[in-house]
Amino acid sequence: MRNTFIGSPVERREDLRFVRGRGEYVDDLDPDGLLHAVILRSGVAHGRIRSMDATAALKIAGVHAVITAQDMPGGPPVIPMRLQPLPEFKPFEQPVIATGKVRYVGEPVAVVLADSAAVGEDALEHNSRRHRAVVAGDRLRGWRRAATGCCSRRSAPTAR
Repeated sequence: MRNTFIGSPVERREDLRFVRGRGEYVDDLDPDGLLHAVILRSGVAHGRIRSMDATAALKIAGVHAVITAQDMPGGPPVIPMRLQPLPEFKPFEQPVIATGKVRYVGEPVAVVLADSAAVGEDALEHNSRRHRAVVAGDRLRGWRRAATGCCSRRSAPTAR
């Protein structure tokens, strides 16, 4: 028995509308009440979120909401490990929006819901936030404090 599908041309029915400029994409749809989500992302690789103030962003016409982790009862949901959902990986699951600290550049910190993407991006510029970057010195001080509790003063690690 011979397979006649391999190597034979297949008539594509969708090409004609795209070639003629009549293709319709999801971005072309505009139902009533549609809101655009614009995500505020972290600009630091590792830091603590000291404060978030969305009052100025909420005063902009067309902005309906600014959502942060503090606005979610019970905290934001976590992203499960899909490849291998083992119990050993449970400590490494991360929230969908940063809570208290950011772990990488580009981590979502807040979501703005607005009438258009442009209005949402304008609101991001008015959303004041304060990050404190965590630097190596902070970690060394923490290690030194932990080491002094379990070791003698002479054997505690020192930072140079």
